[in-house]
Amino acid sequence: MAGKNILLLLGEVGFISRTKIITSIVSEAKKDGNNIFLFTSEGVTFHIIDSYIRGEYEIYRLPCFENFDGVIIDINSIHDDNTIQYIKECISRTHIPCVSLHHDLEGAVTISYEYRDAFADLIEHLILDHGYTDIDFLTGHKIDDESNLRTQIFIDTLKKHNVPVDDSHIHAGSFDVGSGKKLARRLAAEGNLPQAIVCANDFMAFGLIQGFQKAGIRCPEDVAVTGLDHTELGQMIQPQLSTIDLNDKELGLKAYESVLALSNGEILEDRITVNGWKVIGASCGCSISADSVAKCNSYARDVTNNNQSLDLIKNINITCENVKTLFEFEQYVNPFIPQMGIEYFYYCQCGTRESYYQDLEMYTNNADSDTHRTYSDYNNTAWCPIAYERGEWKNYSAFDLSELLPPTRKATDGSYYIIMPIHNGTDMFGYVVMGNFNGSLPGRVLQHLVMSFDHIISNMRKNDITETILASVNKKWQYDELTQIYNRSGFYQKVQPLFKTAEEQKLGFMTIFFDLDELKHINDIEGHKAGDEYIKSMAGQLKVLSGPHTIAVRFGGDEFILVSLESSEDACRQKCEQIKEQITKYVSASMGMAFGKAANQTELNLLIQEADKRMYEDKLSRKKGLPD
Repeated sequence: MAGKNILLLLGEVGFISRTKIITSIVSEAKKDGNNIFLFTSEGVTFHIIDSYIRGEYEIYRLPCFENFDGVIIDINSIHDDNTIQYIKECISRTHIPCVSLHHDLEGAVTISYEYRDAFADLIEHLILDHGYTDIDFLTGHKIDDESNLRTQIFIDTLKKHNVPVDDSHIHAGSFDVGSGKKLARRLAAEGNLPQAIVCANDFMAFGLIQGFQKAGIRCPEDVAVTGLDHTELGQMIQPQLSTIDLNDKELGLKAYESVLALSNGEILEDRITVNGWKVIGASCGCSISADSVAKCNSYARDVTNNNQSLDLIKNINITCENVKTLFEFEQYVNPFIPQMGIEYFYYCQCGTRESYYQDLEMYTNNADSDTHRTYSDYNNTAWCPIAYERGEWKNYSAFDLSELLPPTRKATDGSYYIIMPIHNGTDMFGYVVMGNFNGSLPGRVLQHLVMSFDHIISNMRKNDITETILASVNKKWQYDELTQIYNRSGFYQKVQPLFKTAEEQKLGFMTIFFDLDELKHINDIEGHKAGDEYIKSMAGQLKVLSGPHTIAVRFGGDEFILVSLESSEDACRQKCEQIKEQITKYVSASMGMAFGKAANQTELNLLIQEADKRMYEDKLSRKKGLPD
């Protein structure tokens, strides 16, 4: 029986809480032989949507919801209203079993943290166990629901215990390390330190402690600090952070079990909660336990492993800095893929192999325009020029984009796939799929790895576009735009190798100069469009005659030249008669031929002048009605 396919929509996987959720979901699905498809984006600019972020969010428009047995989504990790609305519409239209993390969605089971009591308990620990009465709060973004909830818990808990609190105790942050460092610098400069500072997450608490240490302020002796969400950073810093474990792994487990139950037709409660708990470190003034030391050592091992992975990614970037082709990509990346623990790797290019080159022409013709192509603009087709499957490199031809991956690929059930976009701003041109990437799914490593592939593949595409533009420029420089045979510049470049060939094979140059006889009459009577067609007809006949040693050129206006290497003047006369007989079936033209040795461009120009002179004589004789 084939495994079920579960769709996971989750942004910003670099946050440790989301990494834990993913790890829990993946480990359970693997036991059951079910497949997880994680669509994720690097929407790191919080609530600021620029062209890059819009391009990242296009990945959520790629999955065909009908092809999945259930979906788990975290709306709070996707900060674009249009994208969120699109996802909601897909869920509603397909009636796909849905589990929503932290956010109520119509028709979905909501699974959320319940950490309010634990967070209040941690704040009460500062008040009741340590006797702090001057406590500040470092919050996150005011427009974020979680940030506002945590701020309100802080205010309510202080009021409950009659601890003074007003706006001066609340400091705005951005949920990042820099926010903590910034507040530490300001408080140190002011010299008015509170007894304790509660932070809305561990990253800000980490930055706060680092900032205080740099300013010579001790934690917890001078200021106690607490966090929320129990990250590696909080456990690695000294003193170890007092915080709240949100129980992310249990949340992930409940989400997976719930979506599986829904896909089997079971009826569940609309809301399920997962309780967090208080974790006491030394940053609040308590003594650290032996268990905390063991956990710290475990986190240290994880950080070491992550650093080794980041070193690999750095080596990939260095090695692939000048990669320009798909073949080079395979050769250079091949040693690194197994080391990253990746069993499957697919670069999927939207469209077809043929349309790819049409796209390059489009970019060539619109190099300065701000293009915007979404996944829906490719006739629901993709192809896979690069595929890695358990040690073997291959490629796949066109397949239905709704299938996401080539249907003939080699893969086993119980796998998980991470799908991220390849794009240039809002212009989408593909996506990367990594299967069974590292057992622990460290979020930052994942982000850096995919962004590295994004950079490498984007560079390859830019190289293709550059080559196409150069080819187009060279073509315009060498070819006549109307007739698509050589112009003068192209002719003089193309003829250079013939000088050496002529010398080695002891050949001479046959030079025929043509001038159309009826062009003015056609332009005057039928119009210039008809005249252009007449010129193109002449060029078409000369193009048929072109070959390795024969070059046709539009010399200007209605003048054409044909240059060919020949062995003798007699051979030239015979060939010239054959050419005249063929051309006069389509156009009327005066001709003049010259033959001789030419070792350089100057000598060839003399032959051209001689052929031009004889063409003029031919034209005069034709006008006088004399025999040819």
